[in-house]
Amino acid sequence: MFTGIESVIRDFARAAREKVETLRTDPDIFDIWAELVAAGERLASFTPMLSAGGEHEQRVASFGTQLICNGRALIFHITRARVSMPKSTREFIDRCATYAATGTVTVVPIPLPV
Repeated sequence: MFTGIESVIRDFARAAREKVETLRTDPDIFDIWAELVAAGERLASFTPMLSAGGEHEQRVASFGTQLICNGRALIFHITRARVSMPKSTREFIDRCATYAATGTVTVVPIPLPV
């Protein structure tokens, strides 16, 4: 149901990497930040392709979409702080593994940076 999301994730990852690798004093940082935000919005607005699978499929899609948004928020935090955040990353990877195995996940809200 998430067919086509790989390229959206790769674009977001590329923009995040470019943001981290650019000095805050570099004049290009404003364009780079805008590109990261735009890529993040494309990722957050990705719509899963649902068949007539009913309520269960909608729940799985909802969990997956929330997990994607949590991952996006985590990447925003990492790029702004310029630190790896290993505990948060490990917890996110664990939630991804749970989702892959069960189609459900304990959703932990991660607010976007201000």
